[in-house]
Amino acid sequence: MKELVKSVTPPWIKTPARKVLNAQRKASRRIASARFRLTHAILRLKRGQKQQHLVVLGFARSGATMLFSMISSTIQDTVTMKKEVSAGQTRHMYHPRICTERPRDVFDILDIEKTMPFRDFKIVCVVRDPRDLVSSKQDLTVPFQYFQGMDYLMFREGNVLSYSDPGISAMYERIRQLLGRDNVLLVRYEDILSDPEAVKDQIAAFSGFSFEGRFSDFHTKKISTPLEEALNGSRPVEEKDVPGWMKPERLERAMQQLKMYPEMEDMIAQLGYQPTTEMLDEAGIRAPEVTIWDKGHIVAFHTPDPLYTQEAARFRARLDTLGLASDITVVPPRKDWVENCAIKPSIIQDARHRLTGPLLYLDVDAYVHKNPWPMLSQHQDCDIGAYINPNGKLLSGTILINDTPGARDLLDEWVRRQTDQQSTWDQKVLQEIILEDEARPISERLYRFHRLTPCMTYIFDGQGTDYLYEGPIVEHLQASREVKMAGSPLLAHRQERLKELFRT
Repeated sequence: MKELVKSVTPPWIKTPARKVLNAQRKASRRIASARFRLTHAILRLKRGQKQQHLVVLGFARSGATMLFSMISSTIQDTVTMKKEVSAGQTRHMYHPRICTERPRDVFDILDIEKTMPFRDFKIVCVVRDPRDLVSSKQDLTVPFQYFQGMDYLMFREGNVLSYSDPGISAMYERIRQLLGRDNVLLVRYEDILSDPEAVKDQIAAFSGFSFEGRFSDFHTKKISTPLEEALNGSRPVEEKDVPGWMKPERLERAMQQLKMYPEMEDMIAQLGYQPTTEMLDEAGIRAPEVTIWDKGHIVAFHTPDPLYTQEAARFRARLDTLGLASDITVVPPRKDWVENCAIKPSIIQDARHRLTGPLLYLDVDAYVHKNPWPMLSQHQDCDIGAYINPNGKLLSGTILINDTPGARDLLDEWVRRQTDQQSTWDQKVLQEIILEDEARPISERLYRFHRLTPCMTYIFDGQGTDYLYEGPIVEHLQASREVKMAGSPLLAHRQERLKELFRT
Protein backbone atom coordinates (compact mmCIF):
# COMPACT_ATOMS: atom_id res chain seq x y z
CA MET A 1 0.00 0.00 0.00
CA LYS A 2 2.78 2.40 0.80
CA GLU A 3 3.78 2.73 -2.85
CA LEU A 4 0.80 5.05 -3.20
CA VAL A 5 2.69 7.74 -1.26
CA LYS A 6 5.03 9.69 -3.55
CA SER A 7 7.66 11.99 -2.12
CA VAL A 8 7.54 15.59 -3.23
CA THR A 9 11.00 17.21 -3.41
CA PRO A 10 10.97 20.78 -2.07
CA PRO A 11 12.37 23.22 -4.68
CA TRP A 12 15.08 24.51 -2.35
CA ILE A 13 16.74 21.10 -2.17
CA LYS A 14 18.20 21.65 -5.66
CA THR A 15 19.91 24.97 -4.99
CA PRO A 16 23.74 25.14 -5.37
CA ALA A 17 24.15 25.94 -1.68
CA ARG A 18 22.13 22.88 -0.73
CA LYS A 19 24.25 20.67 -3.02
CA VAL A 20 27.44 21.91 -1.35
CA LEU A 21 25.95 21.28 2.11
CA ASN A 22 24.88 17.75 1.14
CA ALA A 23 28.39 17.02 -0.19
CA GLN A 24 29.92 18.27 3.07
CA ARG A 25 27.61 16.05 5.10
CA LYS A 26 28.46 12.99 3.02
CA ALA A 27 32.18 13.70 3.44
CA SER A 28 31.73 14.06 7.22
CA ARG A 29 29.90 10.73 7.39
CA ARG A 30 32.65 9.00 5.38
CA ILE A 31 35.35 10.45 7.69
CA ALA A 32 33.42 9.39 10.81
CA SER A 33 32.96 5.89 9.40
CA ALA A 34 36.66 5.57 8.55
CA ARG A 35 37.65 6.79 12.04
CA PHE A 36 35.23 4.29 13.57
CA ARG A 37 36.66 1.35 11.59
CA LEU A 38 40.22 2.39 12.41
CA THR A 39 39.45 2.60 16.14
CA HIS A 40 38.01 -0.92 16.14
CA ALA A 41 40.96 -2.23 14.14
CA ILE A 42 43.44 -0.78 16.66
CA LEU A 43 41.50 -2.15 19.62
CA ARG A 44 41.27 -5.56 18.03
CA LEU A 45 45.02 -5.66 17.47
CA LYS A 46 45.58 -4.59 21.07
CA ARG A 47 43.23 -7.23 22.48
CA GLY A 48 44.14 -9.91 19.99
CA GLN A 49 40.50 -10.81 19.41
CA LYS A 50 37.12 -9.45 18.35
CA GLN A 51 34.66 -7.90 20.78
CA GLN A 52 32.43 -10.54 22.32
CA HIS A 53 28.73 -9.74 22.13
CA LEU A 54 26.08 -11.94 23.74
CA VAL A 55 22.66 -11.13 22.24
CA VAL A 56 19.46 -12.29 23.94
CA LEU A 57 16.42 -12.18 21.67
CA GLY A 58 13.38 -14.26 20.70
CA PHE A 59 9.65 -14.30 21.31
CA ALA A 60 8.20 -11.51 23.41
CA ARG A 61 7.04 -12.70 26.84
CA SER A 62 9.20 -15.83 26.45
CA GLY A 63 11.47 -15.29 29.46
CA ALA A 64 14.16 -13.20 27.74
CA THR A 65 13.91 -10.56 30.48
CA MET A 66 14.17 -13.20 33.19
CA LEU A 67 17.15 -14.83 31.49
CA PHE A 68 18.86 -11.46 31.10
CA SER A 69 18.30 -10.80 34.83
CA MET A 70 19.84 -14.18 35.62
CA ILE A 71 22.86 -13.43 33.44
CA SER A 72 23.39 -9.93 34.83
CA SER A 73 23.12 -11.13 38.46
CA THR A 74 25.75 -13.88 38.05
CA ILE A 75 28.12 -12.69 35.31
CA GLN A 76 31.71 -12.88 36.52
CA ASP A 77 33.51 -11.18 33.65
CA THR A 78 33.50 -7.42 33.17
CA VAL A 79 30.57 -7.11 30.79
CA THR A 80 28.56 -4.08 29.69
CA MET A 81 24.90 -5.07 30.18
CA LYS A 82 22.18 -3.31 28.16
CA LYS A 83 18.54 -4.22 28.76
CA GLU A 84 15.98 -3.43 26.01
CA VAL A 85 18.73 -1.96 23.84
CA SER A 86 19.17 -3.18 20.29
CA ALA A 87 22.51 -4.80 19.50
CA GLY A 88 22.74 -2.33 16.63
CA GLN A 89 22.70 0.61 19.04
CA THR A 90 25.95 -0.56 20.65
CA ARG A 91 27.96 0.00 17.48
CA HIS A 92 30.09 2.73 19.06
CA MET A 93 30.80 0.80 22.26
CA TYR A 94 34.41 -0.37 22.49
CA HIS A 95 34.12 -2.60 25.57
CA PRO A 96 35.62 -6.07 25.06
CA ARG A 97 32.43 -7.83 26.28
CA ILE A 98 28.83 -6.69 25.76
CA CYS A 99 25.46 -8.31 26.51
CA THR A 100 22.18 -6.92 25.17
CA GLU A 101 18.59 -8.08 25.49
CA ARG A 102 15.81 -7.07 23.15
CA PRO A 103 13.32 -9.62 21.74
CA ARG A 104 12.68 -7.53 18.60
CA ASP A 105 16.33 -7.90 17.57
CA VAL A 106 15.15 -11.15 16.02
CA PHE A 107 14.07 -9.01 13.05
CA ASP A 108 17.39 -7.18 12.68
CA ILE A 109 20.21 -9.39 13.94
CA LEU A 110 21.26 -10.77 10.54
CA ASP A 111 21.69 -7.23 9.20
CA ILE A 112 23.40 -6.10 12.42
CA GLU A 113 25.96 -8.88 12.07
CA LYS A 114 26.85 -7.74 8.56
CA THR A 115 27.44 -4.15 9.68
CA MET A 116 29.65 -5.18 12.63
CA PRO A 117 32.31 -7.60 11.35
CA PHE A 118 34.50 -6.58 14.32
CA ARG A 119 32.09 -8.36 16.73
CA ASP A 120 31.96 -12.02 17.69
CA PHE A 121 28.21 -12.43 18.07
CA LYS A 122 26.73 -15.21 20.18
CA ILE A 123 22.94 -15.25 19.90
CA VAL A 124 20.69 -16.76 22.55
CA CYS A 125 17.21 -17.20 21.06
CA VAL A 126 14.56 -17.67 23.75
CA VAL A 127 11.32 -19.41 22.78
CA ARG A 128 8.22 -20.51 24.65
CA ASP A 129 5.23 -22.70 23.94
CA PRO A 130 3.12 -20.56 21.53
CA ARG A 131 -0.03 -21.60 23.40
CA ASP A 132 1.39 -19.98 26.52
CA LEU A 133 2.39 -16.87 24.59
CA VAL A 134 -1.05 -16.18 23.10
CA SER A 135 -2.81 -16.71 26.44
CA SER A 136 -0.46 -14.56 28.53
CA LYS A 137 -1.37 -11.19 30.03
CA GLN A 138 0.88 -8.51 31.46
CA ASP A 139 -1.27 -7.73 34.46
CA LEU A 140 0.59 -4.61 35.60
CA THR A 141 0.20 -2.77 32.29
CA VAL A 142 -2.54 -4.40 30.16
CA PRO A 143 -4.82 -6.26 32.56
CA PHE A 144 -7.87 -6.68 30.32
CA GLN A 145 -6.28 -7.76 27.04
CA TYR A 146 -3.94 -10.54 25.96
CA PHE A 147 -0.49 -9.18 25.33
CA GLN A 148 0.01 -10.86 21.97
CA GLY A 149 -1.51 -13.13 19.38
CA MET A 150 -0.43 -14.81 16.20
CA ASP A 151 -1.12 -11.55 14.37
CA TYR A 152 -0.01 -8.66 16.62
CA LEU A 153 1.89 -7.77 19.79
CA MET A 154 1.41 -4.93 22.26
CA PHE A 155 3.79 -2.04 21.60
CA ARG A 156 4.79 0.10 24.56
CA GLU A 157 6.85 3.28 24.64
CA GLY A 158 6.52 5.65 27.57
CA ASN A 159 2.81 5.97 28.33
CA VAL A 160 1.74 4.75 24.88
CA LEU A 161 0.20 1.31 24.44
CA SER A 162 -0.63 0.22 20.90
CA TYR A 163 -1.53 -3.26 19.66
CA SER A 164 0.46 -2.83 16.48
CA ASP A 165 3.80 -4.67 16.62
CA PRO A 166 4.45 -7.90 14.66
CA GLY A 167 3.01 -10.89 16.48
CA ILE A 168 4.13 -14.47 17.01
CA SER A 169 3.75 -15.51 13.38
CA ALA A 170 6.17 -12.86 12.09
CA MET A 171 8.66 -13.48 14.91
CA TYR A 172 8.65 -17.22 14.28
CA GLU A 173 9.52 -16.76 10.61
CA ARG A 174 12.64 -14.83 11.66
CA ILE A 175 13.53 -17.37 14.35
CA ARG A 176 13.43 -20.13 11.75
CA GLN A 177 16.10 -18.27 9.77
CA LEU A 178 18.42 -18.33 12.80
CA LEU A 179 18.06 -21.95 13.85
CA GLY A 180 20.92 -24.26 12.88
CA ARG A 181 23.59 -21.54 12.79
CA ASP A 182 26.76 -22.20 14.79
CA ASN A 183 26.48 -18.94 16.74
CA VAL A 184 22.84 -19.43 17.76
CA LEU A 185 21.69 -21.23 20.91
CA LEU A 186 17.99 -22.03 21.30
CA VAL A 187 16.78 -21.82 24.91
CA ARG A 188 13.26 -22.79 25.90
CA TYR A 189 11.45 -20.89 28.62
CA GLU A 190 10.27 -24.16 30.10
CA ASP A 191 13.90 -25.33 30.51
CA ILE A 192 14.78 -22.09 32.32
CA LEU A 193 12.01 -22.90 34.81
CA SER A 194 12.80 -26.59 35.23
CA ASP A 195 16.61 -26.42 35.45
CA PRO A 196 18.03 -22.87 35.42
CA GLU A 197 21.50 -24.05 36.46
CA ALA A 198 21.73 -26.37 33.46
CA VAL A 199 20.79 -23.40 31.24
CA LYS A 200 23.55 -21.37 32.93
CA ASP A 201 26.12 -24.07 32.13
CA GLN A 202 24.83 -24.29 28.57
CA ILE A 203 25.19 -20.53 28.01
CA ALA A 204 28.63 -20.49 29.63
CA ALA A 205 29.91 -23.22 27.32
CA PHE A 206 28.30 -21.57 24.30
CA SER A 207 29.38 -17.97 24.96
CA GLY A 208 32.69 -18.33 26.79
CA PHE A 209 31.40 -16.02 29.56
CA SER A 210 31.89 -17.04 33.20
CA PHE A 211 29.20 -17.04 35.88
CA GLU A 212 29.32 -17.16 39.66
CA GLY A 213 26.28 -17.99 41.74
CA ARG A 214 22.94 -19.50 40.84
CA PHE A 215 20.59 -18.38 38.09
CA SER A 216 17.67 -19.33 40.33
CA ASP A 217 18.67 -16.70 42.90
CA PHE A 218 18.27 -13.78 40.48
CA HIS A 219 15.09 -12.57 42.18
CA THR A 220 17.01 -11.82 45.39
CA LYS A 221 18.99 -9.10 43.62
CA LYS A 222 17.67 -5.56 43.30
CA ILE A 223 16.15 -4.96 39.87
CA SER A 224 14.76 -1.85 38.21
CA THR A 225 11.05 -1.04 38.07
CA PRO A 226 10.80 -1.57 34.27
CA LEU A 227 12.34 -5.02 34.68
CA GLU A 228 9.95 -5.86 37.49
CA GLU A 229 6.96 -4.81 35.36
CA ALA A 230 8.19 -6.91 32.44
CA LEU A 231 8.48 -9.89 34.80
CA ASN A 232 4.96 -9.32 36.20
CA GLY A 233 6.70 -8.75 39.53
CA SER A 234 9.96 -10.13 40.92
CA ARG A 235 9.58 -13.71 42.19
CA PRO A 236 11.50 -16.99 42.36
CA VAL A 237 11.58 -19.40 39.44
CA GLU A 238 8.88 -22.04 39.71
CA GLU A 239 8.27 -24.99 37.41
CA LYS A 240 4.55 -25.38 36.90
CA ASP A 241 2.79 -28.73 37.33
CA VAL A 242 0.41 -27.83 34.51
CA PRO A 243 1.37 -25.57 31.60
CA GLY A 244 -0.16 -22.13 32.02
CA TRP A 245 -2.20 -22.32 28.83
CA MET A 246 -4.07 -25.40 30.12
CA LYS A 247 -5.53 -23.52 33.08
CA PRO A 248 -9.27 -22.87 32.69
CA GLU A 249 -8.90 -19.08 32.56
CA ARG A 250 -6.42 -19.33 29.66
CA LEU A 251 -7.45 -22.47 27.80
CA GLU A 252 -10.28 -20.89 25.83
CA ARG A 253 -7.97 -18.16 24.49
CA ALA A 254 -5.35 -20.75 23.46
CA MET A 255 -7.95 -22.88 21.67
CA GLN A 256 -9.45 -19.83 19.98
CA GLN A 257 -6.07 -18.86 18.54
CA LEU A 258 -5.48 -22.43 17.36
CA LYS A 259 -8.85 -22.41 15.63
CA MET A 260 -8.24 -19.03 14.00
CA TYR A 261 -4.65 -19.85 12.98
CA PRO A 262 -4.32 -23.61 12.26
CA GLU A 263 -0.66 -23.11 11.24
CA MET A 264 0.08 -22.55 14.93
CA GLU A 265 0.04 -26.33 15.52
CA ASP A 266 2.89 -26.79 13.02
CA MET A 267 4.87 -24.10 14.87
CA ILE A 268 4.29 -25.95 18.15
CA ALA A 269 5.65 -29.19 16.69
CA GLN A 270 8.67 -27.58 15.03
CA LEU A 271 9.70 -25.96 18.33
CA GLY A 272 9.60 -29.37 20.01
CA TYR A 273 6.41 -29.07 22.01
CA GLN A 274 3.81 -31.81 22.40
CA PRO A 275 0.70 -31.60 20.15
CA THR A 276 -2.35 -29.99 21.71
CA THR A 277 -4.70 -32.97 21.48
CA GLU A 278 -2.16 -35.30 23.09
CA MET A 279 -1.52 -32.94 25.99
CA LEU A 280 -5.20 -32.40 26.70
CA ASP A 281 -5.94 -36.14 26.49
CA GLU A 282 -3.09 -37.00 28.88
CA ALA A 283 -4.32 -34.39 31.36
CA GLY A 284 -7.94 -35.53 31.03
CA ILE A 285 -8.96 -32.04 29.93
CA ARG A 286 -11.77 -31.52 27.47
CA ALA A 287 -11.16 -28.71 25.01
CA PRO A 288 -13.76 -25.94 25.45
CA GLU A 289 -16.02 -24.85 22.66
CA VAL A 290 -14.81 -21.56 21.26
CA THR A 291 -16.83 -18.98 19.39
CA ILE A 292 -15.54 -17.38 16.22
CA TRP A 293 -17.85 -14.57 15.19
CA ASP A 294 -19.12 -14.58 11.63
CA LYS A 295 -21.62 -11.75 11.84
CA GLY A 296 -22.75 -8.65 13.70
CA HIS A 297 -24.10 -5.22 12.72
CA ILE A 298 -21.95 -2.57 11.06
CA VAL A 299 -23.08 0.92 12.07
CA ALA A 300 -22.40 4.09 10.09
CA PHE A 301 -23.90 7.50 9.32
CA HIS A 302 -23.51 10.30 6.79
CA THR A 303 -24.81 13.70 5.82
CA PRO A 304 -27.02 14.02 2.69
CA ASP A 305 -24.53 16.08 0.64
CA PRO A 306 -23.38 14.64 -2.73
CA LEU A 307 -19.86 13.68 -1.54
CA TYR A 308 -20.90 11.58 1.44
CA THR A 309 -24.01 10.22 -0.28
CA GLN A 310 -21.70 8.79 -2.95
CA GLU A 311 -19.33 7.41 -0.27
CA ALA A 312 -22.29 5.77 1.49
CA ALA A 313 -23.52 4.18 -1.74
CA ARG A 314 -20.10 2.59 -2.33
CA PHE A 315 -19.90 1.55 1.33
CA ARG A 316 -23.32 -0.11 1.34
CA ALA A 317 -22.67 -1.90 -1.95
CA ARG A 318 -19.41 -3.33 -0.62
CA LEU A 319 -21.08 -4.58 2.58
CA ASP A 320 -23.83 -6.19 0.51
CA THR A 321 -21.21 -7.95 -1.61
CA LEU A 322 -19.63 -9.40 1.54
CA GLY A 323 -23.04 -10.29 3.03
CA LEU A 324 -22.54 -8.03 6.05
CA ALA A 325 -25.51 -6.54 7.91
CA SER A 326 -25.47 -2.76 8.18
CA ASP A 327 -27.32 0.02 9.97
CA ILE A 328 -26.67 3.32 8.18
CA THR A 329 -28.26 6.60 9.27
CA VAL A 330 -28.58 9.89 7.35
CA VAL A 331 -28.21 12.97 9.57
CA PRO A 332 -28.70 16.69 8.87
CA PRO A 333 -25.45 18.61 8.30
CA ARG A 334 -24.06 20.79 11.04
CA LYS A 335 -21.85 23.85 11.01
CA ASP A 336 -18.62 22.11 9.96
CA TRP A 337 -16.89 18.74 9.61
CA VAL A 338 -15.91 18.53 13.32
CA GLU A 339 -19.49 19.13 14.45
CA ASN A 340 -20.72 16.56 11.93
CA CYS A 341 -18.33 14.07 13.56
CA ALA A 342 -19.56 15.08 17.02
CA ILE A 343 -22.86 13.29 16.42
CA LYS A 344 -21.01 9.94 16.19
CA PRO A 345 -21.42 8.88 19.87
CA SER A 346 -25.16 9.57 19.71
CA ILE A 347 -25.52 7.47 16.55
CA ILE A 348 -23.64 4.58 18.17
CA GLN A 349 -25.59 4.94 21.41
CA ASP A 350 -28.90 4.75 19.53
CA ALA A 351 -27.77 1.65 17.61
CA ARG A 352 -26.61 0.00 20.84
CA HIS A 353 -30.09 0.49 22.34
CA ARG A 354 -31.85 -0.90 19.26
CA LEU A 355 -29.62 -3.80 18.21
CA THR A 356 -28.36 -6.93 19.95
CA GLY A 357 -24.97 -8.57 19.63
CA PRO A 358 -21.66 -6.95 18.71
CA LEU A 359 -21.62 -3.69 16.76
CA LEU A 360 -18.82 -2.34 14.62
CA TYR A 361 -18.91 1.36 13.91
CA LEU A 362 -17.16 2.36 10.66
CA ASP A 363 -16.79 5.74 9.00
CA VAL A 364 -18.86 5.65 5.85
CA ASP A 365 -15.85 6.34 3.61
CA ALA A 366 -14.26 3.02 4.61
CA TYR A 367 -13.58 0.08 2.30
CA VAL A 368 -14.07 -3.34 3.92
CA HIS A 369 -11.72 -5.86 2.32
CA LYS A 370 -13.16 -8.95 4.01
CA ASN A 371 -15.47 -10.02 6.82
CA PRO A 372 -14.03 -8.36 9.96
CA TRP A 373 -15.96 -10.43 12.48
CA PRO A 374 -13.66 -13.49 12.72
CA MET A 375 -10.68 -11.25 13.58
CA LEU A 376 -12.82 -9.29 16.05
CA SER A 377 -13.61 -12.55 17.85
CA GLN A 378 -10.43 -11.95 19.83
CA HIS A 379 -12.18 -9.06 21.58
CA GLN A 380 -15.32 -10.72 22.90
CA ASP A 381 -14.45 -9.94 26.52
CA CYS A 382 -14.17 -6.16 26.22
CA ASP A 383 -16.77 -3.40 26.41
CA ILE A 384 -15.35 -1.29 23.61
CA GLY A 385 -12.33 -1.44 21.32
CA ALA A 386 -10.53 1.05 19.10
CA TYR A 387 -7.12 1.43 17.51
CA ILE A 388 -4.48 3.53 19.26
CA ASN A 389 -1.56 4.11 16.93
CA PRO A 390 2.13 3.99 18.00
CA ASN A 391 2.07 7.77 18.44
CA GLY A 392 -0.58 7.37 21.13
CA LYS A 393 -3.50 8.73 19.09
CA LEU A 394 -6.87 7.00 19.25
CA LEU A 395 -8.53 6.73 15.83
CA SER A 396 -12.31 6.48 15.94
CA GLY A 397 -12.96 5.47 12.32
CA THR A 398 -13.38 1.88 13.55
CA ILE A 399 -14.93 1.12 16.94
CA LEU A 400 -16.06 -2.22 18.33
CA ILE A 401 -18.99 -1.97 20.76
CA ASN A 402 -19.97 -5.14 22.57
CA ASP A 403 -23.39 -5.86 24.04
CA THR A 404 -22.42 -5.14 27.66
CA PRO A 405 -23.50 -2.79 30.46
CA GLY A 406 -19.98 -1.30 30.45
CA ALA A 407 -20.29 -0.41 26.77
CA ARG A 408 -23.62 1.33 27.38
CA ASP A 409 -22.21 3.26 30.32
CA LEU A 410 -19.21 4.37 28.29
CA LEU A 411 -21.43 5.52 25.41
CA ASP A 412 -23.59 7.49 27.85
CA GLU A 413 -20.48 9.26 29.16
CA TRP A 414 -19.17 9.90 25.64
CA VAL A 415 -22.50 11.43 24.57
CA ARG A 416 -22.62 13.59 27.68
CA ARG A 417 -19.11 14.97 27.21
CA GLN A 418 -19.49 15.39 23.46
CA THR A 419 -22.65 17.41 23.97
CA ASP A 420 -20.62 19.81 26.11
CA GLN A 421 -17.75 19.88 23.58
CA GLN A 422 -19.38 20.14 20.16
CA SER A 423 -16.30 21.75 18.63
CA THR A 424 -13.91 19.03 19.88
CA TRP A 425 -13.08 16.11 17.63
CA ASP A 426 -15.05 13.07 18.77
CA GLN A 427 -12.02 10.78 18.98
CA LYS A 428 -10.24 13.17 21.33
CA VAL A 429 -13.22 13.09 23.69
CA LEU A 430 -13.33 9.28 23.56
CA GLN A 431 -9.59 9.03 24.20
CA GLU A 432 -9.92 11.36 27.17
CA ILE A 433 -12.50 9.01 28.72
CA ILE A 434 -10.35 5.92 28.07
CA LEU A 435 -7.14 7.40 29.45
CA GLU A 436 -8.89 8.75 32.55
CA ASP A 437 -10.27 5.29 33.23
CA GLU A 438 -6.92 3.58 32.65
CA ALA A 439 -5.31 5.97 35.14
CA ARG A 440 -7.50 4.46 37.88
CA PRO A 441 -6.38 1.44 39.92
CA ILE A 442 -7.30 -1.73 38.06
CA SER A 443 -9.96 -2.72 40.59
CA GLU A 444 -11.69 0.66 40.18
CA ARG A 445 -11.85 0.86 36.40
CA LEU A 446 -15.27 1.30 34.87
CA TYR A 447 -14.67 -0.05 31.38
CA ARG A 448 -12.86 -2.93 29.74
CA PHE A 449 -11.11 -1.30 26.78
CA HIS A 450 -9.25 -3.25 24.09
CA ARG A 451 -6.78 -1.88 21.59
CA LEU A 452 -7.72 -2.99 18.08
CA THR A 453 -5.12 -3.77 15.43
CA PRO A 454 -3.98 -1.48 12.59
CA CYS A 455 -5.54 -3.80 10.00
CA MET A 456 -8.92 -2.69 11.40
CA THR A 457 -8.15 1.02 11.02
CA TYR A 458 -5.78 1.22 8.08
CA ILE A 459 -5.38 4.68 6.52
CA PHE A 460 -5.22 4.05 2.77
CA ASP A 461 -1.80 5.64 2.18
CA GLY A 462 -0.18 3.87 5.10
CA GLN A 463 0.43 6.88 7.32
CA GLY A 464 1.44 5.76 10.80
CA THR A 465 1.38 2.05 9.93
CA ASP A 466 4.65 0.08 9.98
CA TYR A 467 3.24 -3.45 9.98
CA LEU A 468 0.10 -5.18 8.73
CA TYR A 469 -0.72 -8.85 9.23
CA GLU A 470 -1.94 -10.18 5.86
CA GLY A 471 -3.04 -6.72 4.70
CA PRO A 472 -5.85 -4.40 5.78
CA ILE A 473 -9.34 -5.56 6.74
CA VAL A 474 -10.89 -2.08 7.04
CA GLU A 475 -9.27 0.63 4.93
CA HIS A 476 -10.21 4.25 5.57
CA LEU A 477 -10.28 6.43 2.45
CA GLN A 478 -10.39 9.85 4.13
CA ALA A 479 -13.21 11.55 2.19
CA SER A 480 -12.58 14.71 4.22
CA ARG A 481 -9.54 15.33 2.00
CA GLU A 482 -11.94 16.13 -0.83
CA VAL A 483 -13.06 19.14 1.19
CA LYS A 484 -9.95 20.15 3.10
CA MET A 485 -7.08 19.32 0.71
CA ALA A 486 -7.99 20.57 -2.75
CA GLY A 487 -4.86 20.53 -4.92
CA SER A 488 -2.84 18.52 -2.37
CA PRO A 489 -0.86 15.41 -3.43
CA LEU A 490 -2.66 13.61 -0.58
CA LEU A 491 -5.96 14.20 -2.37
CA ALA A 492 -4.50 12.86 -5.61
CA HIS A 493 -3.41 9.72 -3.75
CA ARG A 494 -6.95 9.22 -2.52
CA GLN A 495 -8.42 9.53 -6.00
CA GLU A 496 -5.89 7.04 -7.36
CA ARG A 497 -6.81 4.60 -4.61
CA LEU A 498 -10.53 4.96 -5.32
CA LYS A 499 -9.88 3.99 -8.94
CA GLU A 500 -7.93 0.92 -7.83
CA LEU A 501 -10.62 -0.28 -5.41
CA PHE A 502 -13.72 0.51 -7.43
CA ARG A 503 -12.58 -0.07 -11.02
CA THR A 504 -15.27 -1.79 -13.02
